[in-house]
Amino acid sequence: MKNLEDAFNAVKKNNGFTYSLNRYAYKKGYACAINKELEIYYDFEDKVNFDANLKAFIFANIDILADTNLGFGLGCWLNSANNKVYFDIIEIFEDRKEAINKGIERNQIAIFDLNNLQIIKV
Repeated sequence: MKNLEDAFNAVKKNNGFTYSLNRYAYKKGYACAINKELEIYYDFEDKVNFDANLKAFIFANIDILADTNLGFGLGCWLNSANNKVYFDIIEIFEDRKEAINKGIERNQIAIFDLNNLQIIKV
């Protein structure tokens, strides 16, 4: 993902993305948001609103996203049930059961299986 247009298209085509500010997309494991209070969501309407909200989310959380020692990334997903786009700070887990338990503990709607590109409701 190189720019905002790529991010917008990833949501339209794949219902979301996971990404590190170190310029790589996560390909394996299970993504789970770290904290419900950091999440933002809004109606998925158009590219202008998407771009503005994504920029605002990154700038508001740049200290967490840019800290390579923490290893957290940016997660975005489109909830087709309510047509809302969610931005989260994500943590990647290798173990499915651990990710599901963290999702429950963190009061998440779902986690994302990067291995099979599937949402897992928790």
